[in-house]
Amino acid sequence: MRLFEIDNIKNFMRGLFISALFDELEIRQALFRTKLTLSIEGKINRDWLSTDENEIVSSEYVKWKEIKPTAANFIKGGRAPSAIKLVFSVSPEKTEKILPEAKALFLNILYSDKKLTCTTGLALKTFSTDKKYELIWDEYIENFLKKNNLI
Repeated sequence: MRLFEIDNIKNFMRGLFISALFDELEIRQALFRTKLTLSIEGKINRDWLSTDENEIVSSEYVKWKEIKPTAANFIKGGRAPSAIKLVFSVSPEKTEKILPEAKALFLNILYSDKKLTCTTGLALKTFSTDKKYELIWDEYIENFLKKNNLI
């Protein structure tokens, strides 16, 4: 697990809400605090979907690009939100390509007290005390953030 402090908050938020940079990540949980608090659970409610939709939708969680417009609309205005918390995960297919030993790869984004941080996390398929898997994911995220001028 590694924590990245983001200095250029405006640039990062542009990447998050305007560009497609994070669009393919699955959103596990989202929280936006303004005058009101909006909390979103990203797990797809299969009972709500039609039979045809259930056959088409293969993932367990909704992609960021699907809720990004709602989130952006909720926080827009003259004042920054007092808090944002996002728990992203990589799709199972991409997780398998990045780190086959992982069950899930996470990227947590927290904006609070006018500070923005990103924290990595992972769940392995089997128990291990070896930190090499964490280091692989940490490096992957560090490269992603650097490549996109976010850190």
